[in-house]
Amino acid sequence: MNLTQEGIFVLRLSVVDENFQIYGYKLNFLEKKIVDDINPFTNSSISKKVLKYIIDFGIDSFSGGKPVFIPVNDEIIRNEFISFISKEKIYFELLNINPSFDTLEHLEFLKKQGFKFVIDENLFNESFLNCVDIVEINPKKYVEKKEYLINMLEFLHQKDKKIMAVNVNNKNEFNEFKNYGFDYFCGEFLTDKEKIEDSNQISPSKANLINLYNKIIKNPDITQIESIFKKSPDLSYKLLKLINSAYNSLSTQVSSIRKALVLLGLNNLKRWVLYMIYSEDYTDIKNNPYFIQALLRAKMMEKLCEKVCTDKEEKDKAYLVGLLSNLDVITKAPLEKLLSEIAVEDSVKKALLEKEGILGQIYSLILYFEKEAYDKVKEISQELNISISEILLSETLSIVEIEKSKF
Repeated sequence: MNLTQEGIFVLRLSVVDENFQIYGYKLNFLEKKIVDDINPFTNSSISKKVLKYIIDFGIDSFSGGKPVFIPVNDEIIRNEFISFISKEKIYFELLNINPSFDTLEHLEFLKKQGFKFVIDENLFNESFLNCVDIVEINPKKYVEKKEYLINMLEFLHQKDKKIMAVNVNNKNEFNEFKNYGFDYFCGEFLTDKEKIEDSNQISPSKANLINLYNKIIKNPDITQIESIFKKSPDLSYKLLKLINSAYNSLSTQVSSIRKALVLLGLNNLKRWVLYMIYSEDYTDIKNNPYFIQALLRAKMMEKLCEKVCTDKEEKDKAYLVGLLSNLDVITKAPLEKLLSEIAVEDSVKKALLEKEGILGQIYSLILYFEKEAYDKVKEISQELNISISEILLSETLSIVEIEKSKF
């Protein structure tokens, strides 16, 4: 069963650990029949329909096997079918739970069965200590009470609880809250970038990949491209590994660079080189939150562009806008400087730097969507004649495609 065919969409928010690698995802499930009439960013419990889907089909298509955080209310945690759910990678985020004796007793019963629970600090009190695994805290509420906050974190750690910082808006805040002792972090820190100095130098390896990308664009001759790869054993190894993983239906392993390039195709090769820029500092590229965000933007850009453009070239440019959108934070160089060195169309540059043109409009829409700025999302979507349902569908399908991908 396809969840979107059932009229249900998924919103996903990355949760990172203290090493700034993706630990898991917060998931919010929305039903199509209501999303065009209400703010879709309101956190609400999963329905019985979603619970049944998770029991029947699992959650990996939205999480890639990483832990997920799913909002539930009292009705769901008391549902007789909840015991059939695969508990290993799921945290239930408690919403509007009344800490009555009966409720606490039921939560403790579920916890003994292996269920894991998360609770917001506004609902948390010491009666929940035996029930929950993670407590969510907004550190900004304690700007004037930092010592109190640190003492609270120490108390919770002594009780073997993990603590998640929410409402983290940038990398500087991440670093600050990490020093306080938080274990996990979520918020808009991927969307709100810190200022990057123009004097920052791009690392030689990333500069080489940018040069390779430019050579592929300017001279897409397979013999020339093959010679570049043959001079780089590391890139050649990664290319062959990708091909033999992605094309595992082949009867024999591919050991020829030329054959690998032919199988991959020029367009996929250009995308893969950009992927490699994101992967350099991560043993697993899917742990890089900036890459996953850029790839999600790219796929959403492509899908939404289909709604307003018929030109395939425009779709490719839309994908590139998304993929390039986090290149500055990865290379530690200003985006304007990077785009002056990368061979891309003017419409791509204008979309990224000035939010101009149809690509710039779609990119703005996605950025506001990430920030949960519902009024702006509604305004731009109406200008583009795209419904809220279509935006949610583009994210849901893009998430599934990303988790199916092999890099």
